[in-house]
Amino acid sequence: MIYVDGVLEGKVETGYPNTILSSNEKLLLGNYYYVFLGNHFYKGQVDEVRIWKKALTEEQIRQNMCSTLPANAADLVAYLKLDNLSEGVVVDHSSLKMNGRLVNTTPAVAGVTSGAPIGDKSVYRYPKKWDSSLELVSNEANFSVAGVDPAVQGFHLYTVQSPPASTNGIKSPEKVKEYFGLFKVGAAGQKYKVHFRQAGSVCGGALFRRQDNTAGTWSQVADTVASPLMLYTSSANYGEFAVTPVTASPISISGPGSVCAGSTATLSVTNPDHGQIVWSTGDKTPELTVTKSGTYWAEVTTAGGCTTRDELTVMFEEEPGILLPGEAFVCEREPVQLDATTEGATYSWSNGQVTPSIKISAPGIYTVTITRENCAYVKDIVVSGDECPIIPNIITPNGDGKNDSFVVNGVVGNTLELKIFNRWGKSVYHSDRYDNSWSAAEVPTGVYYYQLTSSRTQKVYKGWLEVIK
Repeated sequence: MIYVDGVLEGKVETGYPNTILSSNEKLLLGNYYYVFLGNHFYKGQVDEVRIWKKALTEEQIRQNMCSTLPANAADLVAYLKLDNLSEGVVVDHSSLKMNGRLVNTTPAVAGVTSGAPIGDKSVYRYPKKWDSSLELVSNEANFSVAGVDPAVQGFHLYTVQSPPASTNGIKSPEKVKEYFGLFKVGAAGQKYKVHFRQAGSVCGGALFRRQDNTAGTWSQVADTVASPLMLYTSSANYGEFAVTPVTASPISISGPGSVCAGSTATLSVTNPDHGQIVWSTGDKTPELTVTKSGTYWAEVTTAGGCTTRDELTVMFEEEPGILLPGEAFVCEREPVQLDATTEGATYSWSNGQVTPSIKISAPGIYTVTITRENCAYVKDIVVSGDECPIIPNIITPNGDGKNDSFVVNGVVGNTLELKIFNRWGKSVYHSDRYDNSWSAAEVPTGVYYYQLTSSRTQKVYKGWLEVIK
């Protein structure tokens, strides 16, 4: 059975069905030798010779014909790529490694550049009707043909996942990472459209074409800088394509990832292409000030329509719960403790102490700096002088000028409310602003109970008082 371009051209019955033929003769490629007729050399070029230990199906032939094979492909017994004839050795790339040799020629004479449509990856279609496109997807692009003439028998698309050996005619050839090819099965003149859509953040570029690997120069056929999609109409049976993509220069957002509570964070974006900046907040300035946690992104669009993007996550630390009140009171006889204990923190008080809590006995403004996770929080507390009442528990109102009235010392001004109760709980005296003048004139000798309330600190003092007359 003879297949040409994946299409059965003819077959002959050998008369030896299911017979294994064996021979000790050498296998000759490109020559048929018959003892009575001599040598009959093949007039043409040979590339990619593959020998199998069984006949392939039509589908297998089409599947393999435009792509390279692994050395361990099933049933493959010889794989001669013929791409390196160094010292006359024909390397077998199958797992059997049965190398051959050139006979009656030299590598310089026998070796020529091949235009065979072979890639690292390929797809194909031989449809009865071209009602859909054929597409090959790679890391660099989606390569497809559509609008195929109904007379086309089949199509193969392939990609070579490395730059071409010759980049003559390609502008910025360093941008070419792989190239693509097509092979049309059918008569010349049957048209089709090539669709070439670049992947990733590419926004355009220039498309170059050559017929095959034998062509010395690539020609530019499309330039769609503002779009990643390129179109090309052709009727050629062969074609290879390379693209030099246009991308926006990468941008980067700089700014703090962690911010102390109560602070702000300023984010800035590099803009090497001087494009239009748009932040996730809608702002269009080079810098963005943020006050809450979140992921912020920025996009820059160039004049040519390329867009690139970056993002940054900002976390604002939670302010520690500092239990210090804003105001406290102290008297000389009763020092007050200021406690700023916070988990995982260090402390620095304005009086030089570094402990979580301090005891003070003098009025003033005290400041503590609490540092946690590299964030410093400052808290002030105003300590005022407190009443330090000295309360008697006996008075003798007998007119001798000594201890005649209920005198509360240690209090500045009339800041105490005084209530006096008898032992049955009945109020016998009340003053909103006590002035040390109660002399128990209206009550008999006995034990009474007092309640003093400070109008400044709301402190309440309770106790008993004996009146002796």
